[in-house]
Order: sequence, then C-alpha cells, then structure tokens
Amino acid sequence: MQRQTVLAAFTVLLLATGAHAQISQRWAADVPFAFIVKDRSFVAGQCSVNTGRLEGTLLVRGAQSQAVSVQATDSHSGEAAGQSLLIFNRYGRQFFLSRIVSKGDDWTRELPVSRREADVARTGAVREEVRVLAVKN
Repeated sequence: MQRQTVLAAFTVLLLATGAHAQISQRWAADVPFAFIVKDRSFVAGQCSVNTGRLEGTLLVRGAQSQAVSVQATDSHSGEAAGQSLLIFNRYGRQFFLSRIVSKGDDWTRELPVSRREADVARTGAVREEVRVLAVKN
C-alpha cells in the first residue's frame, strides 16, 4: 500500500512538471534602445520573448527578425507581479536583457550574464536597472 502511494505521488509530480513545461507564454514590448542578449545585438523597436519547448528556454526576437535562444532560470518572488516587464542592465549606453517579469505570476525569468556584459561590468561601469513595460499574450 505504501509503495502504491509513493508511486501515485511520483506520477502526479511528473504530470505537473510536464504540464508546466508545455505552457507557452509570450511577451511583447517596444524597446526604445538597442540592446544585447547572449552576445547578440538587437536594434531598438518591437521585441518579443517566447518560452521554448524545453523548460527554461526563451526565444528572443528583435525588430529586424534577429533571434536568439537562451536558457533562463526561474526565481520565485512570493507574490504575483502587477505588470509584465522586460528588465535590462544598463552600463553607460549599453543595455543587456536581464530578467522577465510576468504579470500575475510569482516568478521572474533570469537570463545568464553574457561574456560581453561581464566584460563591461569588469571595467567598473555603473550598472542601472531599466524597466520596459511588456504585454503578456
């Protein structure tokens, strides 16, 4: 009996994880500055971010159809966000996509720091956080 209970709990956990991985989300924003994701440059303009087929994967598309896939990690905040945001790290005139906050969700998707951003940060440049309102589709 105990073995059946453990097996049933494990099955429920697997199904819940699979369902979470299959939920596709998309955010769109009009980014007023050029920015960088994973060492790839994007021009100012319309940008979209979609969750990929694999959990944690994000596909970022820019105004000129450039795209890059990046592995993100989830960070739970404990409370639902009031609006969707693309959050950038700004060093002088360079912007790096850092996080995505999703309206109504209690998690933030965090992108890894790229080599390019790490190089800029090592120069001692001051980092500022810039938030751009996004629409969750």
